[in-house]
Amino acid sequence: MIKIKIHNEQVVAVADSELIGKKFSEGKLQLDIHKVFYDGDEFEEEEAEDMIKKMLMKNVSFNFVGHRAINIAVKLQIIDKQNILKIKGVPHSISIV
Repeated sequence: MIKIKIHNEQVVAVADSELIGKKFSEGKLQLDIHKVFYDGDEFEEEEAEDMIKKMLMKNVSFNFVGHRAINIAVKLQIIDKQNILKIKGVPHSISIV
């Protein structure tokens, strides 16, 4: 499952559901998948893709975290694989469309 939260129609946070509320650290890097920012509506992956496609029509910034969320972003060509940061094996990327 994928969770999507839209913040003032300017920022779209997309995360793998099981990562919500967790924190990962590696060296100086930290990834905090905070509930306030990421805990939105839950979708199956296909539904999440459709929702994200609709948001592409707007001037938004996307924040993706987790393998399934990142795979959707790459599939929809929102992010490039070289722009994915991994912290403790958890992929994360930000894109402004």
